[in-house]
Amino acid sequence: MTKEEYKSLSKAKQYLLLKDLGHFLANREYQGFIISLFEFEGFYVELWKRIGHDYIDYIEIVKDSETLQYYLDDFDVSGSLGL
Repeated sequence: MTKEEYKSLSKAKQYLLLKDLGHFLANREYQGFIISLFEFEGFYVELWKRIGHDYIDYIEIVKDSETLQYYLDDFDVSGSLGL
């Protein structure tokens, strides 16, 4: 599936595909949201949920590597690498 095909789907279909076929990678918090990063079909997708609510506000395809950096800043792999 291409990014364009994914974007053309309803939010409900996008969510079901992420839940069933996506690979969860990480969470981050930003301005009252929990944002979950997934890899799906070779691209990255963010799922935005407002903290304390049980519904999805946004599902967005990551457009640039700068967005991914927000997640990388929280990873510390030095212990895994023996550093």
